[in-house]
Amino acid sequence: MNRFKNVVSLLALLVLYDLIAPRNAHAYLDLGTGSYFLQLTAATIFGGLFTLRVYWANLKSFVRVRILARMKRDSD
Repeated sequence: MNRFKNVVSLLALLVLYDLIAPRNAHAYLDLGTGSYFLQLTAATIFGGLFTLRVYWANLKSFVRVRILARMKRDSD
């Protein structure tokens, strides 16, 4: 019964996609489209690197505080 529901759901999604998706796209890609996608790629990469840097700094600070607190507790 569960397998039947999965098959019906998949068929429903395929039919919905077929109804929504255009048949032929007569589109024009401007020369600026390539540079726009290059900018999006660069922004994604640099944004990800910045996020990693911030999380890494937070992790180092967290560990440093824990180690200093443990060292201070052990020395007392």
